[in-house]
Amino acid sequence: MASPPTMSLFFFSFLFMLLATEGSDIIRMKESSEIREKHLKEDLKPTVWPEQFHSLLVMSNAKTMEMQVANLWYDWPNKRNLHIIQYQLGKKLYDAEYDNHTSFFFTRDDTRECRTAEVEVGILTPNWLHGATYLGQQQVDGGFLCNVWEKVEFIWYYEDVVSKRPVQWIFYTGILYYFPFFLFIPVPSPSPRISKDMFSSSSARPCSLRLKLSDLKSEIF
Repeated sequence: MASPPTMSLFFFSFLFMLLATEGSDIIRMKESSEIREKHLKEDLKPTVWPEQFHSLLVMSNAKTMEMQVANLWYDWPNKRNLHIIQYQLGKKLYDAEYDNHTSFFFTRDDTRECRTAEVEVGILTPNWLHGATYLGQQQVDGGFLCNVWEKVEFIWYYEDVVSKRPVQWIFYTGILYYFPFFLFIPVPSPSPRISKDMFSSSSARPCSLRLKLSDLKSEIF
């Protein structure tokens, strides 16, 4: 026996309303999820660097296949950096960087090599990654799950999700920096500030300028 037309119409109307309601709920849930994800990305920001720290770096150049190990001493209050770079099967180079856009490169072996260079950036501020674009999470070598940011297509910065410490960063030049150890420790008293007028040229030459290596004695060296 056929169902009354009114009953069939009621059933199909009810089914249509149910499907429409479920569809609207799915759309709202999707939109809500997208909004939460957007807010999460906006809230995730790289950890501001401490004003002083010492870190061990392993540097790899993808173009030249060169490897270096370096100690980085970061000292924002005194506006200076010191890299002590050991080249693989090569020399140990000291790179003293100052916020007056001057870098002083020298060796402490018998060659007494030294030179200066002018750099545009100067010393990085502790919040130098402000405004970086969050790219998501990525697993990197060593089993670290990292949040990843990109800064003006210049650097890609990887920070451990758990400890909030840097694990690696990659420059646009292809140079990869690993951070095996990142130590929050006081930096020794600053050596004398180096300014451009202390040097007569930027070419490599014996260190017999106004500032001598003996003036650079420090607990770091």
